[in-house]
Amino acid sequence: TGVQTCALPIYAWQHKEKLEIVDIVSETHDIKTFRFQRKGGKSFPAFTSGQFLSFQIGENEKSLRSYSISSSVTHRELLQISVKKLPNGLGSGWFHDRKIGDEVWGFPPSGLFTDSQLTEVPRVYVAGGIGITPLLSMIATNLDRVKRFPMFLFYGVRSQKDIAFHSLLNYLSERYPNFHYYPVLGESAEGWTGKTGRISAQMIQELTGKNMQTHYFFCGPPPMTNPIMEDLLKEGVSIDQIHSEKFASPQAFDPEKIPTREAKVKYNNATLQYNGKQTLLEFLESQGFSPSFACRVGVCGTCKSKAKGKVHTLTDSGLTQAERRDGLVLTCVAYPLEDRSEEHNV
Repeated sequence: TGVQTCALPIYAWQHKEKLEIVDIVSETHDIKTFRFQRKGGKSFPAFTSGQFLSFQIGENEKSLRSYSISSSVTHRELLQISVKKLPNGLGSGWFHDRKIGDEVWGFPPSGLFTDSQLTEVPRVYVAGGIGITPLLSMIATNLDRVKRFPMFLFYGVRSQKDIAFHSLLNYLSERYPNFHYYPVLGESAEGWTGKTGRISAQMIQELTGKNMQTHYFFCGPPPMTNPIMEDLLKEGVSIDQIHSEKFASPQAFDPEKIPTREAKVKYNNATLQYNGKQTLLEFLESQGFSPSFACRVGVCGTCKSKAKGKVHTLTDSGLTQAERRDGLVLTCVAYPLEDRSEEHNV
């Protein structure tokens, strides 16, 4: 008898890969959607709604930025992200300069922020600005899969010109009776008949009803989302029913805002002297180690490591609740606060 081998499917995607930009759509004055195809006509592998892609920005292999996928998981010939151009934004400025036909280095889909694990329970999605992207993927996926549970989207933006996907979301809300769309402007506008002001837990519960089975998904600036989550908890909503994603903004890594620290770091049986402002990932790389990484903004979980001692982290979105309880940290967004040891989580 011959030896049988199991080849990877043609659509397998394990490492960084060149993707071709085949379409660019201006969603607002500062948000563009980029649609990609793989080389050789390969389909994209299965992914989960709410996940993101990481990209190499330019020629520097350590210059990475991550952007949420904004398309349904049911579409595998094309994959799309939507990018808001930020002032002095390295990644967003670079992407907004790309043209159709350009190729970019992309990493496989990653991330834990998803509603795919839930049963047929109502969902409330709360987006702020560009935070609409992973939530749009979840909504579009559920509708494509003919899910009939209630879905409510509250989308907060500054002004009418800042609403991305407005026509699409209006169409979906008219087409599917179980999807309800509430755009909320921070500023009143002439001719605007929708809601204005701040999204609140009271607004949400008035429009959705108080269903204790509802799960809530947040993606937006913390000053907007944190008060809503806190009020929902006060109203008796379980912490297990509240889900959020926070990318660590590159601005959070501004050396001027990070204090200099001294600590001893133990890693792989080596004791190292830390003195500076580097993240633990950057520090370990500077000492000749090669820890795994993918996004470098605290959401993919690739660089997670078990830590002992006090650590300041910018976000823990890339960790499960169990991993947080077990003392794991994300080295790409973590800084030591005292002498500590670190054991690589294998």
